Amino acid sequence: MTENDGTMPRQARLDFPGALHHVMVRGVGGAPVFVDRSDYRFFIGELERELLRAGARCLAWSLMPNHVHMLIQTGAVPLWRLMHRLLLRYAGRYNRRHRRFGHLFGNRYKSLLCDKDSYLLELVRYIHLNPLRAGLVGSLEGLTDYQWSGHAALLGRRSAPWQETDDVLAEFSRDRSRARSRYSAFLADGVRKSRHPDLARGWSHMRGIIMDVESTQEGGGGGNDPRILGGGRFIARVAAKVEAAERRRQRAGRRVSPQAAVRAAAKAVGVSADAIQRPNRRQAVVMGRALACKWLVEDLGMRGVAVAKLLGVTSAAVTQGVQRGRRVEIELGVGLDSAT
Repeated sequence: MTENDGTMPRQARLDFPGALHHVMVRGVGGAPVFVDRSDYRFFIGELERELLRAGARCLAWSLMPNHVHMLIQTGAVPLWRLMHRLLLRYAGRYNRRHRRFGHLFGNRYKSLLCDKDSYLLELVRYIHLNPLRAGLVGSLEGLTDYQWSGHAALLGRRSAPWQETDDVLAEFSRDRSRARSRYSAFLADGVRKSRHPDLARGWSHMRGIIMDVESTQEGGGGGNDPRILGGGRFIARVAAKVEAAERRRQRAGRRVSPQAAVRAAAKAVGVSADAIQRPNRRQAVVMGRALACKWLVEDLGMRGVAVAKLLGVTSAAVTQGVQRGRRVEIELGVGLDSAT
């Protein structure tokens, strides 16, 4: 993916609830975007806040002195909105603190919509090996001590409650200890296979790594759309999901109120609407609340904080509820359209 040079229109961002994006942000002209620990910590705090607000998940991340890599799975709030709020607030604080003016980040952030089934682990490894390959740490052991990436959280060495680790570790084993051991071996294997120790070129090199893998996959050929990392079949599924998500939001937004969605979720599991808006751990109530979270966030496009207020739960609980609500929807065979 290359920056727009003004000779052709920018392509629209592709997004839908549950989409997985590899996001990269660079300082303008390669300039630093982090100077000290305070900068790193503020960015992480803002990232956590925006993930909760958007009902999104971060599966991998690395903050480097002059750029950022993140693997983000979106909820109902589009990626562009999450990134706009995150980068705007961070840049404003950075400029005030360091007494500078002008743009901090170069052009728009870059993003690739990725096929999670085929590329999740390759992307996690690429992102988490960035500090080692850039020479910020000298070894895999040193990478564990690097505070500004998600590697240590996957190993259980550092707490990052906002980082989604379960999905990544489950790719290696259901046993957490075994999964972490296999994840470590997977990263070590990536270091041995690397032919380009200097990844400052980053984006194009990442495309090269993945395309090597992609060429071995059935239906590969992600070059059809520079916004997508995946084969022809995945591209077709993306187009269908983007179109369906837009139709669903427009249709549901025209005729279903948040209160009606809550009542429909309660009815689907056989409880009252009041029950799912109060603290209650009955299985049916938990299922109904999860279904309400999913419909409110993904079908009606409500912000996580607004849903949390409506249901009397935390923003984190809404994010978890959306994930569970997707499963409940499948188990019950019911959608918002059919339930209202």
